[in-house]
Amino acid sequence: MDTKQSLARLSQDLSLLGVEPAEAAREAKLILSALHNCSPAELFFYGERELDEAAQERIWKIMEIRTKRYPLQYILEETEFMSLTFEVNPAVLIPRGDTERLVELAIELMQPLEQPLLADIGCGSGCIAISLAHYLPRASLVATDISSKALAIAQKNAIRHNLAERIAFLEGDLLEPLLGANLRCHLIVSNPPYIPSADLAGLAPELHYEPRLALDGGPDGLAFYRRLIKTAPPALLPGGYLLLETGAEQKEAVSRLLSDSGFRIVQCIKDYGGNHRGVLGQFTIHNLKNCILCTSYFVLFTP
Repeated sequence: MDTKQSLARLSQDLSLLGVEPAEAAREAKLILSALHNCSPAELFFYGERELDEAAQERIWKIMEIRTKRYPLQYILEETEFMSLTFEVNPAVLIPRGDTERLVELAIELMQPLEQPLLADIGCGSGCIAISLAHYLPRASLVATDISSKALAIAQKNAIRHNLAERIAFLEGDLLEPLLGANLRCHLIVSNPPYIPSADLAGLAPELHYEPRLALDGGPDGLAFYRRLIKTAPPALLPGGYLLLETGAEQKEAVSRLLSDSGFRIVQCIKDYGGNHRGVLGQFTIHNLKNCILCTSYFVLFTP
């Protein structure tokens, strides 16, 4: 069987497992590109190349595990994010394409600055912090996570991309490492847990293999937003940004949390597909003693 035939067969088999057709086609390409040690786009050049016995055995083993709906990214032990390759295992949330829009906006916001200091809260695999360090060569990063296992993976990924010297990895709960070190950032970014606890049981089978710590957002899915919004201002420089990813139905609720905390909602942001992806809000603090007006912008993302 050649590569082209294997691609069609794998797509069909994955669809029969219950994987959506478009995702099944994507996964089939990932499996075969891993076997050929090439990018999915380069599979075109392997179309009629016959797969040897070892390659077919490898495919069989992958599919044997995948039939249990174990995530392919964990089977291959890596995934792509922002055109960079990241090691992943069940200690970290699998990076997803939706989060790339978050990173793209952060890059756009920070590019004009000479030496910005950025923080990634709940960094998991480190995909956000490392991508920002890669595309913002003048920036310094702090990446925090409450999980020591997640931080170990993030550090390995930073070493893999020769960025470890520009990213400080700190273990701790949300913003506590920043506040404890009296750090103030130009931008704080986070993809916090935001799925309501009661909804976890109904998630796609693959998600049950991912760390609950990175998914469970409390009874209403908003527990981490409340804490982040409340504690972020002391960790931001004047004019700093807070960039948060949120769930599909949480835009209004998180916007209210911002408004109730003194934030003015400035703008709704849509992604490239025309879907609501975020809200831009403005926060001002009046220091009457020194007559200082401090302005910060907060960007919240929703799928």
